[in-house]
Amino acid sequence: MTSQHPDFDEFYDDQVAAHRQLFPQQNPWDRITQPSVLISCLIVVVTITYNLYASTTTFQESIQLLGTSLWDGLVFIVPESLLNALDTPDNSTTIATSESMSLVERSHHAVKSDKMRRVLGLTRPGGVMSSVFEVRNRALSMTGSVLGLKTESDRPPGLGNMDNSCYQNSILQGLSSLKPLPEYLSTYLEASNKSGDQDVAQTLRTLIADLNDVSNYGRTLWTPSLLKSMSTWTQQDAQEYYSKLLDDIDKSVAKAIKNAQPQHPGLAFKIDKDDAAVSEHSDDSGYQSVITAPEIKSGHNPLEGMLAQRVACVQCEHSEGLSMIPFTCLTLSLGLNKNQHDLYERLDAYSKVEAIENVECAKCTLLKHEDLLSKLVDRMRHNGTPDEQLQKALRRLEAVKLALEEDDFEEKTLTEKCSIPANNKVSSTKTKQIVISRAPKSLAIHMQRSVFDPSTFNMMKNSAPVNFPMTLDLGPWCLGSAPNSSTQASSAEEKWDGDPRESMIAGDQGSSKFTGPIYELRAVVTHYGRHENGHYICYRRYPRHSPPVKTVDDEEPDSRWIFSLSSNQRIREPTSRT
Repeated sequence: MTSQHPDFDEFYDDQVAAHRQLFPQQNPWDRITQPSVLISCLIVVVTITYNLYASTTTFQESIQLLGTSLWDGLVFIVPESLLNALDTPDNSTTIATSESMSLVERSHHAVKSDKMRRVLGLTRPGGVMSSVFEVRNRALSMTGSVLGLKTESDRPPGLGNMDNSCYQNSILQGLSSLKPLPEYLSTYLEASNKSGDQDVAQTLRTLIADLNDVSNYGRTLWTPSLLKSMSTWTQQDAQEYYSKLLDDIDKSVAKAIKNAQPQHPGLAFKIDKDDAAVSEHSDDSGYQSVITAPEIKSGHNPLEGMLAQRVACVQCEHSEGLSMIPFTCLTLSLGLNKNQHDLYERLDAYSKVEAIENVECAKCTLLKHEDLLSKLVDRMRHNGTPDEQLQKALRRLEAVKLALEEDDFEEKTLTEKCSIPANNKVSSTKTKQIVISRAPKSLAIHMQRSVFDPSTFNMMKNSAPVNFPMTLDLGPWCLGSAPNSSTQASSAEEKWDGDPRESMIAGDQGSSKFTGPIYELRAVVTHYGRHENGHYICYRRYPRHSPPVKTVDDEEPDSRWIFSLSSNQRIREPTSRT
């Protein structure tokens, strides 16, 4: 078919030829080497390099963060339908969602990451990738033996980090260095093993055993999905994960105790008088354990201790007694002071007597109204006031005196019985002090470095160095260590009604009445980076391949303590890095 206007055809062909000459076809390499593409790629590389350098401090950490980013990208690109088709979780990972560690809180990306690990065989010893890593380790071991270098088999097992899980791994490594914790978990989980359901406590007990097993040296283990919490692409706080993990452990232990109880506790339970008796020198300041079934003896979490808080009025010296507060982590704040600190100084600052001004005091209010009403009654009698009004004032005075005699300082007593309006209450200065009343077997100390910067109105990290010892005597900061503390030796009741201005403990500078408990440093969790991001590393003690035979003098103390710091202090003992 030809056109009836050849001039138009010639004009069209000329236009097409001119267009092809103006925009010639280019191969992919020519397009990549164009200046605009090169400049764009350079900007992306500089941005990534800057972010890696700003959030890390060493080259190894930068490489690790880059590998984490590549893994996150791979997980994001792979379709979830393909992972679901290839994923075949084993029985150990199939657990009820009600027993999991708040799976709702876990992100979609974290779930895909777990599936990717199972597909690649990273979670089981016989997987494809695990076999590749094993061959790699053998090759490195042979090379290291020839060159005289330290091989991978001489290093303790680590936890893999593919989804910004360093905050989880560091806490798990630190907990695995504490001997009382696995013993506690084993004692209370015997009953739950009968059901066959896995929970957080059982999973943690298994992971601790694997991390301390010398046969796993040189291997990379992976955190079970049950111990995953707050898994996101963003940075998380290790202390929050620590608290969340212990809460789930308490729930698991409580369930195990409940399942071990007989169906008719009224027929099977019996009182153990030795357990129920109150000791005159109680370790928990008068608190006694609840009577339990003979099958399971009641005990404390080795990481749980008790704090004693005293709030007393400086003017009338009234105190409502000691408030007992359980704790699993002792948080010490650094504030805005960027000078060098030490642990003893921070413990003194935590337990110092603090003054609180303009606080309502019920006893001061009653004492003031007692004085005013007494003067009013005397004036009314002197002036010959009618008997009805005088009796009304006398009834109010008797109500105030009765409240003072019975130490009844309730709000209802002041407003209804004593007829004291809210605007007539007396404010005074009170002191508050928090000390340790029952020390835990394993002490966890957290250095709070996140502070509010008033100059920028933002949160910042205080990177001040903190010195800490290898052994810690906690006695000077325990209740009753002060030389002026008074107790009644003839009574089981301890009284702490001293001067509100005086401390209940000796502290670092005072002379303590007793020594201990003494703790040995087992692990240090550090944070490198800024407040917004960074990397957690755990330095811990780990068992050797052939531990030396211990003598009586070489036995380790019963107490352990773990730090959560951000300092650059090094541990001279053999350490494990996560």
